[in-house]
Amino acid sequence: MKKLIGISFLFLLVACNSEEKKTSAPVEEPKKEDTKIMPSDVELGTYSFIEIGVKGTYDASRKFYQTLGFQEIPNQFEDTSLIMLSDNSLKLVLNKGSIAPAMLVYMNPNMDTLKAKLKEQGILYSEPGADYIQIKSPDGAHVAILDKDPAGMFEIKHPNMMEMMQTNDIGNPGALPNPKLGIFGEFSHQVRDVEKAMQWWAKVGLMGSGIMEFGYKFAILMDRCSVVGVHEKQDNKWIGSAITYFATDQEVRIEQLKKEIDPEMIRETQQLGPGSAIIRSPEGNLIFAFKL
Repeated sequence: MKKLIGISFLFLLVACNSEEKKTSAPVEEPKKEDTKIMPSDVELGTYSFIEIGVKGTYDASRKFYQTLGFQEIPNQFEDTSLIMLSDNSLKLVLNKGSIAPAMLVYMNPNMDTLKAKLKEQGILYSEPGADYIQIKSPDGAHVAILDKDPAGMFEIKHPNMMEMMQTNDIGNPGALPNPKLGIFGEFSHQVRDVEKAMQWWAKVGLMGSGIMEFGYKFAILMDRCSVVGVHEKQDNKWIGSAITYFATDQEVRIEQLKKEIDPEMIRETQQLGPGSAIIRSPEGNLIFAFKL
């Protein structure tokens, strides 16, 4: 993904259906609070994907994500405990040897340089193996960096969400890459303090567009290959990380999913707005399906 500076996905989401909404009740736009936090020169990697631990739920999880529009890409790893799936919007790796929650993973062939820069920024990291490191945000978001350059193995060739907004294809349900969920928007994470979260992510190279407020505070952060949303905690239940998808016809997609997976795995609440839902995977991770 190209580095996009000063733009918030969710701020634009309010406007993408503006013609339709002008005929109904006026829509309140998110309030923007200019918070200038410049990112460091750290580059976590050249490609990224999301890894999910599925120890004990491997077969159920693989079937679940395939039902959600992902297809397995075979023979991508020497390690047979890993499988890759893609929906042309996001690449997922299921790790049947792990119970770790959803984790953002980068590929970086310049690990020594990265370690030095992380130390300069005061970012602590662990080294579970010889060829990768792990870091964790103050709010518990897991990030791993692998010492590899996969020559496009993790590249997504389909236009990303921002590019589809710029071409107005975002309003065409048939153009969205995932036939079940729409298009991947962000790796979202619940935080206690949005500004402090932005400051931490800036130390690892992600640029924020400012703090937005739409019932609660949030910010969208980006680097060259990832989008991370930090969202203010709203109640006593700690959600942690989630994978977020968007579509203009999300209510239709959710009704169809209720026929294909256990409806108990889908929760619709007024807090998310009409046509949106939280989907819980067999291993316990969350997918937010939002209607644009």
